[in-house]
Amino acid sequence: MLKDRKETEIKQNEKQQISNGQLVLLLAAFLFGGQQIFSPVEQGMAHNQWFTTLSSAVLGFFLISIYLTICKLFPDKNFSQILTAVFGKVLGKIFSLVYTVLFLFATGFSLLLMANFWIDLDTWYTPQLVVMFLVLIAAALGAYFGLEVLARASVIVISLLLAIAFLDTVFVIPEMKFSYLLPLQEIDGTVWLKSLKYMLMLEYFNLLMFVIPGVHTEGKGNSGKSIRFWMVFVLLYLVFIDIRSALVLGPATYLFDYPSTHVLKVIDLVGILPQVELLGIMALIAGGILRITYMFYIFLEMVNHTFAMREKRVLILPLALLTLASAFFFIGFSEGIQQQLDFYFSWIGIPFYLVIPLLLVFVGLYQKHKRQKRSAVGRL
Repeated sequence: MLKDRKETEIKQNEKQQISNGQLVLLLAAFLFGGQQIFSPVEQGMAHNQWFTTLSSAVLGFFLISIYLTICKLFPDKNFSQILTAVFGKVLGKIFSLVYTVLFLFATGFSLLLMANFWIDLDTWYTPQLVVMFLVLIAAALGAYFGLEVLARASVIVISLLLAIAFLDTVFVIPEMKFSYLLPLQEIDGTVWLKSLKYMLMLEYFNLLMFVIPGVHTEGKGNSGKSIRFWMVFVLLYLVFIDIRSALVLGPATYLFDYPSTHVLKVIDLVGILPQVELLGIMALIAGGILRITYMFYIFLEMVNHTFAMREKRVLILPLALLTLASAFFFIGFSEGIQQQLDFYFSWIGIPFYLVIPLLLVFVGLYQKHKRQKRSAVGRL
């Protein structure tokens, strides 16, 4: 019995082990799915939305560096264990529970936005509940099969998105007008800050989820540097997509609610083959579903770590239903969603996605310094 349990744990850990290259691809798919479906465009930015994307990418790289540093300073520990090691058993458990709830609502909110995006594209008028149920089935299956399967799926999604982006860009070059990018002085500072806040909150804050598994990367040495290096290219791609949309659509950009709608409009203008447009839409939907699947997987991991469950797979169905319930919670706030996001950013986003992670880095660096000092004294 004990032997069977150990073999099961070993198999589950293997499914949680991915290489640094797979981590970069999963990060890329997570960001692509986020920017192109879930990040709202502030209408006052219009064709200057690319400047918000560029600004948020710079700050996002800073956040990615913080989160990767946490992984490096606390190797072989999951996020719940890190919180306990820094804040103590009681306070660490409270913080772990708070983050579990935050990830639940983040997953539910993304699920709702995914359903809204799907309905906007849908000519058969599929009910919102049906769409969310279908996406949750995919998320539950992904969580069941583990992190390695998600990493492999990200390879397919990234390949499709890059291929479609290349084809679209080549064929819309005659439609581009570089005058659309300027003048930047037309940007309203208040509108820009609000748009930047939304991008950080819905896109980059959620990258903290990549700290959660704790042991999900293989490799030693300068792996963190190599991940940061490739993430620069990922962030530049996100900026490029918005710049391309601005060059082609210009002031008409304000007519659309999601960056993905820009992409779909560009795909529609290309008009190479109907199959190309279909592949583009499928790639966007797959990116969104992959992002929600990873978020649900992390929510499952946090529940497992916080409550020390022996078998996390039995939690998949009840947690999927709980995620669906959290999505319906946000439907009730659909009218005042911007006010809710402003409150979330100031009172939840900044403290839990920036201040506490920075504190973890400082404590980790201090503990590392103490270990090095003791080691130096020991050698003497």
